[in-house]
Amino acid sequence: MITLFIVSCANFASPPAITPAIIANARPDHASANELATGRKLFVSRCLECHTLPLVTKHSPDEWPHLVSRMSGRANLSASDQSAIIAYLRAASFVRH
Repeated sequence: MITLFIVSCANFASPPAITPAIIANARPDHASANELATGRKLFVSRCLECHTLPLVTKHSPDEWPHLVSRMSGRANLSASDQSAIIAYLRAASFVRH
C-alpha cells in the first residue's frame, strides 16, 4: 500500500514559480508578470480538476497552445484563461529545472 502511494505521488509536479528567467522567456509573447502568475494559478487549479499536473518541460513551448486548446473545453476555460495558461507554460517550458 505504501509503495502505491509513493509511486502515485511521483506524478505530482509542482509547477515552477514565476522567476526572472520565466519572465524573460515570456518577452516574445509580451506576457506580463501578472499574466504569468494568473496563468500559473489557473494551471494549478483548473488542470488538476481532471488530471495530475505534467512537468512544464514535458512539452516544447510550441506544443503547449495546441494541448491547452484541446483541453480547454473540459476545463471550461475562457479565451483569456487559455492565453494566460499558455503564456505561463510557454515561458516556463524554456527553463530547465
